[in-house]
Order: sequence, then C-alpha cells, then structure tokens
Amino acid sequence: MRKSRIAILTAAILSLAIAVSIQIRASTPESLIKQAEEELTETFRILGKAGSADDASLRSIIAQLNEALRLLEEAEQYTFEGRVTEANTSAEEALSLIEKAKGEAESALEASSQIAFQVLVFSWSMVPVASSLTALVTTRGYGWYIKRRRRKLLDMAIMRKREKEKK
Repeated sequence: MRKSRIAILTAAILSLAIAVSIQIRASTPESLIKQAEEELTETFRILGKAGSADDASLRSIIAQLNEALRLLEEAEQYTFEGRVTEANTSAEEALSLIEKAKGEAESALEASSQIAFQVLVFSWSMVPVASSLTALVTTRGYGWYIKRRRRKLLDMAIMRKREKEKK
C-alpha cells in the first residue's frame, strides 16, 4: 500500500517535470522575450541595491546584460521577420545570460551588504574607544592647565617676595 503511494507520487512528479520542460521548449518567442525583459528588470533592481559593489564584477555584469540586450533585439527582429527558431534561440541565450548576470548581481549585493554590516559594527565598536580617548585627553589636559596656572601663581608670589627682599 505504501509503496504504491510512493510510486504514484513519483509518477506525478515525473509527469509534471516532463510537462514543464515541454512547455518551456514550446514557448513562443514573444513569451521568452517578455520573460527575459522581466528578468532584466529584476536584475536592474538588484543592481540598484548593490551600488557599492566591486567595479570588476559590475563591469562583468554590465557586459553580460549588454550582450543579452543585443540578443533580445535580435530575437525581436527575428520574430518580426517570422523566423521563429532563430528568435527562440536568441531569446533563450539572452535569458540564460540575464539569469547568470542576476546570480552575479545577487552575490554582489550580498557582498556589499556584508561589507556595509562590517563597517557598521566597526564604527559602533569605535564609539566607546573614541569616548574614552576624549575623556582621557580632556581630563589630562585640564589637569595640565590647572598645574600650569598654579605654577604661574606660585612663580608670581616668589617674584614678589624677591622684589620685596631686594628693597
């Protein structure tokens, strides 16, 4: 009884996987282009959040997105001309490039978020150190100033006594 349930469940999952893969292969160029444009928009949104990412990774992502845009324009041109297989090929290549760039953008976003968190933790940990140094310098400086003033007053009193003794 239990084995038959597992077999039915496995068969259902397998048939769904086959149906999805057939549906993906049978997609029209227009739907692939639309899907690629949506992924491109999502990638740009992620890139906008990862503003302080590494320049080399940003250049790589931008180069991939430029190539994907070129392929999307090519796919649209092929669709307009009625060349469906070439349009599908170009759209699929563009979609794969966009997905690759999206993955890199997500990792760049994660890296920049991690760096921002480290800077935040470092700056918050430096607040007590800076406060302690400020308090130390202030108290030592004030103590030095008071000693100097007392010494000046004492020197003035000694000078007056010497002047009186000379007279």
